[in-house]
Amino acid sequence: MPSITDFIRKKSDEGTTKASSKKEKSARNVQELILVEERTIGATKRYLFKHTPTGIYLNVSGKSKSEALEKADEIVRKLYGEA
Repeated sequence: MPSITDFIRKKSDEGTTKASSKKEKSARNVQELILVEERTIGATKRYLFKHTPTGIYLNVSGKSKSEALEKADEIVRKLYGEA
């Protein structure tokens, strides 16, 4: 059974980050996440998001799209040191 944070990391460029507040960074990351697929496996809803700057795909579960988006955003922030 897949875990909550299954993801495939593709070639990425971490680059530099702008000096801004945590809230602004979070809003920027959410805008960079595109919902690719939504599916139901058993009683679990899974959402596949693409992080456009890096090309990584994040497969997360959630009760709603907004909850899944928050989880995907949290993963991106942890991967790139913005948490």
